[in-house]
Amino acid sequence: MASKRHVRRRECAGKVRHASKEAAMTAIRRGGPRFEGCHAYYCGPCRGWHIGHPKRFLSRSPAKHRWDRA
Repeated sequence: MASKRHVRRRECAGKVRHASKEAAMTAIRRGGPRFEGCHAYYCGPCRGWHIGHPKRFLSRSPAKHRWDRA
């Protein structure tokens, strides 16, 4: 099985790594309106904390299938 180390390293490319959740939360508070609605999350590959936007779940209507059309 091939190693996925290079994939894991790319996941954190360009992101700021914080040593603890408290440090990430402090950065969110100091960020002002730019970080409004953001949260801190743990990153397994780098074993640090990052700041991100919450996932947005879009409500979609159920898929229309061929057999539903009249």
